[in-house]
Amino acid sequence: MADSVATRVARRDYVNKLPYPLMADYKDYDTWLVDHSTYSKENVRLREQFCADLIEEAGVIGHPKANKAFDMAWDRGHASGYHEVEYEFAEIAELLKD
Repeated sequence: MADSVATRVARRDYVNKLPYPLMADYKDYDTWLVDHSTYSKENVRLREQFCADLIEEAGVIGHPKANKAFDMAWDRGHASGYHEVEYEFAEIAELLKD
């Protein structure tokens, strides 16, 4: 990972760039469903990448509770933004290190 997670957060690398598919903009439910599914899958991919990057940067790759630590950080911080999740994860990850 060349750039820090903080740099990638500031650059908005983890933000979905696809337009949100508003159902009112579609005449066909099936087309909307495909676009909504694509949008949702991109959200999942970006969140998983964010998680993996945080785990790598914190040096807790392979720790059995690393993903749980991310989930806790996400729950505590995502309403305030990715930078807050990053901060929360850094605090929690300290407990996972020897």
